[in-house]
Amino acid sequence: MGRIAIVTDSVANLPPELVERYDIHVVPALLVFGEQTFRDGVDITPQEFYRRLREDRHLPTTTSAPSVGDSLANPCCSKGSCPLQAREPVTTQPAQEASP
Repeated sequence: MGRIAIVTDSVANLPPELVERYDIHVVPALLVFGEQTFRDGVDITPQEFYRRLREDRHLPTTTSAPSVGDSLANPCCSKGSCPLQAREPVTTQPAQEASP
């Protein structure tokens, strides 16, 4: 039997100690400010995000799914996903698209 992993996106905003304790794999959501795209928690911190909300004239107009490459950065995602929600979020699509 293959390895089973818990995978979520960064929008879940899980505390780091919970992520570490349960070996949860966090895929960064993409945050778009004007022409700039940031990977949540990688290229932009929560503090920077909220600062930009207050000060930037470009509010985030969209959040989009991470690339298939970002979703597959961890080997646990390469075999597929089984979302627990009734409705699939956009962040699970790249992992499912890459599944055999």
